[in-house]
Amino acid sequence: MLSFVDIECSATSAAEVEQAATVEAQETANLRLYEQALGLQCNGDLTAAAAAYRELLAQELLVHATRVPADAPRQRRDGDRPSLQLKFLALKNLSEVEEAAGAEDSALTLLLEAIQMQDDDAVLWQRLGAIALRLGRLHLARLALEQAVACSPHHQLAARRLSELLSSLGDAAALTQLH
Repeated sequence: MLSFVDIECSATSAAEVEQAATVEAQETANLRLYEQALGLQCNGDLTAAAAAYRELLAQELLVHATRVPADAPRQRRDGDRPSLQLKFLALKNLSEVEEAAGAEDSALTLLLEAIQMQDDDAVLWQRLGAIALRLGRLHLARLALEQAVACSPHHQLAARRLSELLSSLGDAAALTQLH
């Protein structure tokens, strides 16, 4: 690999440049693995897709990618953004694969982890609510569907499911506020 270093810079700066190049190479490899997993999922090979997503999620950059508070310094917020987004997408897609395979508990756990990374996705909250409903976890379903509606007040599926859940729970006051 060819790299250029300013001869006026310190050894620390040269090491940082080399480390950045290594991180970029890892990100590129991770992106390829994600594309492979996505292709397998699209072709219906759910077992191989799940294995590829799990391999991706085990990569060091993704293991350490965590959501950074909005009040953190800008450099820290943007530093692991590609890995953070890739981890989010891998968790979301692996949850779909697990759900399709009938492993709804696993799908639910993966969605909960994805929501910790991006909590403003109404579709994700709606999926969490739907799975929680099927598993009989009504308190989680209600919370998830309320969050889906809060994120997107016009999300009709989430609003309908929440309305049905509130009716079955006999919560007329909450049902009135929903409409």
